[in-house]
Amino acid sequence: MSRLFTFGCSFTQYGWPTWADIIAYDKDVEYYNYAIAGLGNVGIAHRILEADLKHKFQDGDEIFILWSSWSREDRVKDAAWIGRGSVLTYNSHHYDKSFLKKYWDFDNDVVKNSTAIITTNRLFKNFITWQASAFEFFTTEGLNLTKHRNGNIINLYKNELPNLTVIPCETKKNSFKIVRDSHPDVLGHLNLATRIYKDLDLTIKDKTKNTFIRLQHDIENSIKETDNFQQVLDKITVLMKLNYKKLFSIRNYPSLNED
Repeated sequence: MSRLFTFGCSFTQYGWPTWADIIAYDKDVEYYNYAIAGLGNVGIAHRILEADLKHKFQDGDEIFILWSSWSREDRVKDAAWIGRGSVLTYNSHHYDKSFLKKYWDFDNDVVKNSTAIITTNRLFKNFITWQASAFEFFTTEGLNLTKHRNGNIINLYKNELPNLTVIPCETKKNSFKIVRDSHPDVLGHLNLATRIYKDLDLTIKDKTKNTFIRLQHDIENSIKETDNFQQVLDKITVLMKLNYKKLFSIRNYPSLNED
Protein backbone atom coordinates (compact mmCIF):
# COMPACT_ATOMS: atom_id res chain seq x y z
CA MET A 1 0.00 0.00 0.00
CA SER A 2 1.31 3.44 -0.91
CA ARG A 3 2.27 6.03 1.68
CA LEU A 4 2.25 9.81 1.45
CA PHE A 5 5.12 11.93 2.82
CA THR A 6 4.95 15.73 2.72
CA PHE A 7 7.68 18.26 3.44
CA GLY A 8 7.88 22.03 3.75
CA CYS A 9 7.46 24.90 6.17
CA SER A 10 4.36 26.52 7.70
CA PHE A 11 2.65 26.54 4.31
CA THR A 12 2.60 22.73 4.60
CA GLN A 13 2.09 22.23 8.35
CA TYR A 14 0.20 24.78 10.43
CA GLY A 15 -2.43 25.27 13.11
CA TRP A 16 -5.21 24.27 10.74
CA PRO A 17 -5.34 21.81 7.82
CA THR A 18 -3.07 22.58 4.88
CA TRP A 19 -2.92 21.34 1.30
CA ALA A 20 -0.96 18.34 2.60
CA ASP A 21 -3.72 17.28 4.99
CA ILE A 22 -6.33 17.77 2.28
CA ILE A 23 -4.47 15.56 -0.20
CA ALA A 24 -3.88 12.91 2.48
CA TYR A 25 -7.57 12.96 3.36
CA ASP A 26 -8.51 12.67 -0.30
CA LYS A 27 -6.07 9.84 -1.05
CA ASP A 28 -6.95 8.02 2.19
CA VAL A 29 -3.47 6.50 2.57
CA GLU A 30 -0.91 6.20 5.35
CA TYR A 31 0.38 9.74 5.82
CA TYR A 32 3.33 11.50 7.43
CA ASN A 33 3.75 15.26 7.35
CA TYR A 34 7.38 16.13 8.11
CA ALA A 35 6.95 19.87 7.52
CA ILE A 36 7.78 22.30 10.33
CA ALA A 37 6.74 25.94 10.58
CA GLY A 38 9.71 28.24 9.97
CA LEU A 39 11.90 25.54 8.44
CA GLY A 40 14.14 26.32 5.51
CA ASN A 41 15.34 24.18 2.62
CA VAL A 42 18.33 22.69 4.40
CA GLY A 43 16.01 21.53 7.16
CA ILE A 44 13.53 20.19 4.61
CA ALA A 45 16.27 18.14 2.93
CA HIS A 46 17.37 16.78 6.30
CA ARG A 47 13.79 15.84 7.15
CA ILE A 48 13.42 13.91 3.87
CA LEU A 49 16.48 11.81 4.67
CA GLU A 50 15.20 11.43 8.24
CA ALA A 51 11.87 10.10 6.92
CA ASP A 52 13.69 7.62 4.69
CA LEU A 53 15.84 6.39 7.58
CA LYS A 54 12.75 5.87 9.72
CA HIS A 55 10.28 4.53 7.16
CA LYS A 56 12.49 3.14 4.37
CA PHE A 57 10.86 4.57 1.23
CA GLN A 58 9.53 1.81 -1.00
CA ASP A 59 7.78 1.40 -4.34
CA GLY A 60 4.45 3.21 -4.34
CA ASP A 61 5.45 5.83 -1.76
CA GLU A 62 4.89 9.44 -2.79
CA ILE A 63 6.83 12.53 -1.72
CA PHE A 64 5.31 16.00 -2.05
CA ILE A 65 7.58 18.99 -1.33
CA LEU A 66 6.81 22.69 -1.08
CA TRP A 67 10.28 24.23 -0.79
CA SER A 68 10.74 27.29 1.42
CA SER A 69 12.73 30.54 1.35
CA TRP A 70 16.49 30.75 0.95
CA SER A 71 17.36 33.01 3.89
CA ARG A 72 16.45 30.66 6.73
CA GLU A 73 18.75 29.17 9.33
CA ASP A 74 17.91 25.58 10.30
CA ARG A 75 19.25 24.04 13.49
CA VAL A 76 18.62 21.12 15.81
CA LYS A 77 18.66 21.89 19.53
CA ASP A 78 17.56 19.61 22.37
CA ALA A 79 16.60 16.89 19.86
CA ALA A 80 14.19 19.16 17.99
CA TRP A 81 14.30 21.22 14.82
CA ILE A 82 14.15 24.96 15.46
CA GLY A 83 12.13 26.83 12.86
CA ARG A 84 12.83 30.54 13.22
CA GLY A 85 12.05 31.67 9.69
CA SER A 86 14.22 34.09 7.75
CA VAL A 87 17.29 35.54 9.43
CA LEU A 88 16.47 38.74 7.55
CA THR A 89 13.09 39.29 9.18
CA TYR A 90 12.86 42.91 10.27
CA ASN A 91 13.38 43.31 14.03
CA SER A 92 13.93 39.57 14.47
CA HIS A 93 14.33 38.52 18.11
CA HIS A 94 16.43 35.53 17.09
CA TYR A 95 18.90 36.95 14.55
CA ASP A 96 20.25 40.40 15.37
CA LYS A 97 22.57 42.65 13.38
CA SER A 98 25.58 41.05 15.04
CA PHE A 99 24.57 37.61 13.76
CA LEU A 100 23.99 38.93 10.25
CA LYS A 101 27.35 40.70 10.19
CA LYS A 102 29.25 37.64 11.41
CA TYR A 103 27.46 34.82 9.63
CA TRP A 104 24.95 35.78 6.97
CA ASP A 105 26.02 35.91 3.34
CA PHE A 106 23.96 35.67 0.16
CA ASP A 107 26.48 33.34 -1.46
CA ASN A 108 26.18 30.98 1.50
CA ASP A 109 22.41 30.93 0.98
CA VAL A 110 22.98 30.00 -2.65
CA VAL A 111 25.36 27.16 -1.82
CA LYS A 112 23.39 25.59 1.03
CA ASN A 113 19.93 25.87 -0.58
CA SER A 114 21.06 24.72 -4.01
CA THR A 115 22.90 21.79 -2.49
CA ALA A 116 19.85 20.80 -0.42
CA ILE A 117 17.47 20.89 -3.38
CA ILE A 118 19.78 19.31 -5.96
CA THR A 119 20.92 16.54 -3.62
CA THR A 120 17.35 15.71 -2.60
CA ASN A 121 16.29 15.42 -6.24
CA ARG A 122 19.21 13.17 -7.05
CA LEU A 123 18.68 10.90 -4.05
CA PHE A 124 14.90 10.64 -4.07
CA LYS A 125 13.84 11.39 -7.65
CA ASN A 126 12.01 8.05 -7.93
CA PHE A 127 9.73 8.97 -5.05
CA ILE A 128 9.07 12.66 -5.68
CA THR A 129 5.56 12.91 -7.14
CA TRP A 130 5.26 16.68 -6.91
CA GLN A 131 7.36 19.63 -5.85
CA ALA A 132 7.18 23.40 -6.10
CA SER A 133 8.55 26.39 -4.20
CA ALA A 134 6.70 28.94 -2.14
CA PHE A 135 9.49 31.46 -2.83
CA GLU A 136 11.57 32.45 -5.85
CA PHE A 137 15.01 30.85 -6.07
CA PHE A 138 18.04 33.09 -5.49
CA THR A 139 16.04 35.63 -3.46
CA THR A 140 15.87 36.57 0.21
CA GLU A 141 12.89 36.71 2.52
CA GLY A 142 12.80 39.93 4.50
CA LEU A 143 15.46 42.63 4.33
CA ASN A 144 16.99 43.08 0.88
CA LEU A 145 20.70 42.54 1.48
CA THR A 146 21.56 40.88 -1.81
CA LYS A 147 23.87 43.47 -3.36
CA HIS A 148 26.99 41.31 -3.30
CA ARG A 149 26.07 38.32 -5.43
CA ASN A 150 28.79 36.13 -6.88
CA GLY A 151 27.67 35.30 -10.40
CA ASN A 152 30.10 32.40 -10.71
CA ILE A 153 28.62 30.68 -7.65
CA ILE A 154 25.07 31.19 -8.90
CA ASN A 155 25.99 29.83 -12.35
CA LEU A 156 27.59 26.76 -10.78
CA TYR A 157 24.26 25.65 -9.36
CA LYS A 158 21.41 27.22 -11.29
CA ASN A 159 21.37 24.86 -14.28
CA GLU A 160 21.30 21.81 -11.98
CA LEU A 161 18.30 23.01 -9.99
CA PRO A 162 14.94 21.50 -10.96
CA ASN A 163 12.67 23.77 -12.97
CA LEU A 164 10.00 24.29 -10.34
CA THR A 165 6.79 26.29 -10.35
CA VAL A 166 6.79 29.09 -7.81
CA ILE A 167 3.53 29.27 -5.85
CA PRO A 168 3.46 32.37 -3.62
CA CYS A 169 1.47 31.27 -0.58
CA GLU A 170 1.48 34.39 1.58
CA THR A 171 -1.85 36.14 1.59
CA LYS A 172 -2.71 39.73 2.43
CA LYS A 173 -6.31 39.02 3.29
CA ASN A 174 -7.41 37.88 6.74
CA SER A 175 -7.63 34.13 7.30
CA PHE A 176 -11.21 32.99 8.02
CA LYS A 177 -12.21 36.61 7.28
CA ILE A 178 -11.08 38.01 10.65
CA VAL A 179 -7.77 36.37 11.68
CA ARG A 180 -4.79 38.58 10.94
CA ASP A 181 -2.41 35.99 9.55
CA SER A 182 -0.47 35.73 6.30
CA HIS A 183 -1.07 32.00 5.83
CA PRO A 184 -3.84 30.62 3.63
CA ASP A 185 -6.91 29.49 5.53
CA VAL A 186 -8.57 26.12 4.88
CA LEU A 187 -10.28 27.37 1.73
CA GLY A 188 -6.98 28.80 0.48
CA HIS A 189 -5.31 25.44 1.03
CA LEU A 190 -8.16 23.67 -0.73
CA ASN A 191 -7.47 25.87 -3.75
CA LEU A 192 -3.77 25.01 -3.50
CA ALA A 193 -4.51 21.28 -3.26
CA THR A 194 -6.75 21.59 -6.32
CA ARG A 195 -3.89 23.28 -8.19
CA ILE A 196 -1.49 20.50 -7.18
CA TYR A 197 -3.94 17.86 -8.39
CA LYS A 198 -4.28 19.71 -11.68
CA ASP A 199 -0.50 19.45 -12.13
CA LEU A 200 -0.88 15.70 -11.72
CA ASP A 201 -3.98 15.36 -13.93
CA LEU A 202 -6.05 14.36 -10.90
CA THR A 203 -9.35 15.59 -9.49
CA ILE A 204 -10.19 16.00 -5.82
CA LYS A 205 -13.26 14.05 -4.77
CA ASP A 206 -16.43 16.07 -4.26
CA LYS A 207 -16.73 14.58 -0.78
CA THR A 208 -13.29 15.95 0.10
CA LYS A 209 -14.11 19.41 -1.24
CA ASN A 210 -17.39 19.53 0.66
CA THR A 211 -15.69 18.45 3.90
CA PHE A 212 -13.13 21.22 3.82
CA ILE A 213 -15.56 23.88 2.63
CA ARG A 214 -17.75 22.95 5.59
CA LEU A 215 -14.75 23.08 7.93
CA GLN A 216 -13.93 26.58 6.68
CA HIS A 217 -17.48 27.74 7.43
CA ASP A 218 -17.51 26.04 10.83
CA ILE A 219 -14.25 27.74 11.81
CA GLU A 220 -15.53 31.12 10.63
CA ASN A 221 -18.66 30.66 12.73
CA SER A 222 -16.75 29.55 15.83
CA ILE A 223 -14.23 32.39 16.15
CA LYS A 224 -14.78 35.98 17.16
CA GLU A 225 -13.06 39.29 16.57
CA THR A 226 -11.86 39.25 20.18
CA ASP A 227 -10.17 35.84 19.97
CA ASN A 228 -6.40 35.99 20.08
CA PHE A 229 -4.41 33.70 17.83
CA GLN A 230 -3.95 30.97 20.42
CA GLN A 231 -7.68 30.99 21.14
CA VAL A 232 -8.33 30.56 17.42
CA LEU A 233 -6.00 27.56 17.28
CA ASP A 234 -7.56 26.04 20.39
CA LYS A 235 -11.06 26.41 18.95
CA ILE A 236 -10.01 24.81 15.67
CA THR A 237 -8.49 21.86 17.55
CA VAL A 238 -11.64 21.33 19.63
CA LEU A 239 -13.85 21.67 16.55
CA MET A 240 -11.85 19.07 14.64
CA LYS A 241 -11.70 16.67 17.58
CA LEU A 242 -15.49 16.78 17.94
CA ASN A 243 -16.77 17.05 14.38
CA TYR A 244 -13.92 16.03 12.06
CA LYS A 245 -12.50 12.97 13.78
CA LYS A 246 -11.11 11.30 10.67
CA LEU A 247 -9.33 14.47 9.60
CA PHE A 248 -8.02 15.06 13.11
CA SER A 249 -6.72 11.50 13.34
CA ILE A 250 -4.69 11.57 10.12
CA ARG A 251 -2.71 14.69 11.02
CA ASN A 252 0.65 13.08 11.74
CA TYR A 253 3.72 15.25 12.41
CA PRO A 254 6.70 13.07 13.44
CA SER A 255 9.38 14.68 15.60
CA LEU A 256 13.11 14.17 15.15
CA ASN A 257 13.53 12.10 18.33
CA GLU A 258 10.48 9.95 17.66
CA ASP A 259 11.18 6.26 17.03
